[in-house]
Amino acid sequence: MRDLSLNLLDIAENSIDANSSLIKISVTIEEKSVVLLVEDDGCGINSEILDKVSSPFVSTKSNKNRGLGLSLIKEDAESTGGSFSISSQEGEGTTVQTVFLLNSQRQIFLGDIGATIAVLLSDCKKVDIEFNYSANGKIFSFSTVEFRKVYRDLELDDPKTIVLVRDMIRENINNINGGLSI
Repeated sequence: MRDLSLNLLDIAENSIDANSSLIKISVTIEEKSVVLLVEDDGCGINSEILDKVSSPFVSTKSNKNRGLGLSLIKEDAESTGGSFSISSQEGEGTTVQTVFLLNSQRQIFLGDIGATIAVLLSDCKKVDIEFNYSANGKIFSFSTVEFRKVYRDLELDDPKTIVLVRDMIRENINNINGGLSI
């Protein structure tokens, strides 16, 4: 199983390719599961392709011939006894939710969520990101819109700013998890 941060990155990159102006990413650690939710306001997926998009080698992008990302994410979630769902409306956006059960035989690795969000920041001039992480009754939120309001003189795609945001997200996730990794 790939770590969950790579699953998030794959889904969010699909949102960027769909010309989204806003991507909402949520990671929720519950007692028995990890829930990943990615919502975007991109071009959406037509109903004919939507039913097939989580099958191997099916892609909505004509310039990419892989089409493995969503099928691998679905397989990873279902291998833990969890679930995968995707809903979309053409012209309105797409929502992908994956649930990974923690009590399964398959080990779940959260991975480096801070680095994942940092990678996405390189496209932040085209898209805004809202990120929420919750576990143990605590919530951490990051928003590119709010970040720009507070740090007006910092560019989100500047390498130093990306490292700053990456480290801030890592630190907050670590604090919420009480130093334990998932």
